[in-house]
Amino acid sequence: MTLLGPEALIIRNGIAEGCEEQFVRWHTFEHIDERLAVPGFLRARRFRAVSSSPNWLTLYETKEGALRSQAYKQRLEAPTEATREMISVFRNSERAICNVRRSSGSGIGGALLALNCSHADSDKLRSYDTHIDVVASHVLDADIEASAVRSAEKALLQSPDRIPSAVLLFEGTSVESLKLLRDTLGCGELFQLEIVQRRVGAC
Repeated sequence: MTLLGPEALIIRNGIAEGCEEQFVRWHTFEHIDERLAVPGFLRARRFRAVSSSPNWLTLYETKEGALRSQAYKQRLEAPTEATREMISVFRNSERAICNVRRSSGSGIGGALLALNCSHADSDKLRSYDTHIDVVASHVLDADIEASAVRSAEKALLQSPDRIPSAVLLFEGTSVESLKLLRDTLGCGELFQLEIVQRRVGAC
C-alpha cells in the first residue's frame, strides 16, 4: 500500500535501560494520539527492532505542510509532563521530516527493512522492490533544514538527533522473508510492526 500522504516523519530511537515498558505505554496511549490530533497527520505506525539498536522506529504519514505547520510547531514547544520524562530517556535518536519521492505497493507489511542511504544509492536499491515478499516500498528524502529546526522537545534529548539524507523502506510479509532481502543487499535493519493507528476521518 502506498503511503497516505506526500510527506512523512520517520523517527528511530533507543530507550534507556529499564524504561521500555513505560515508553510503550506512553507512546501507545498518549503520544501517537496526540500526534494524530495535529491537522494533516494521517497514520502512525510503530515498529520494534528485531536485533539492532536503536530499538524503535515510528513512521508518521502526513499531508503536505503538516510537519511545518504552526499547529505542529506549537505541539513541539509544549510537551506534556509524560513527554518530557520520556524524551529525556531517548538514546541514539534519528529524526527526519521527509518528502515522499516514491511509494508503491499492495498492502501494509508486518515487517520492515529500513536503510539509511544517499539519494543515489536509494535509486539503485529500490530496484529490489520487486522481491517476491515485498508488499510495499518507499523512498523518503529528508528535508535537512526542516528536520534541524530546534524545539522544546528536541532540547530534552540527551544528544542531538541525527538526520539521514534519505531512507529506503521495504515492507514485507514477515521478518524472515525480509532477512533474505537484507542478506542480498548486505545492509539494512529489520523491524516488526507493533501498532498502526489512523486519524479518525482520514481518507
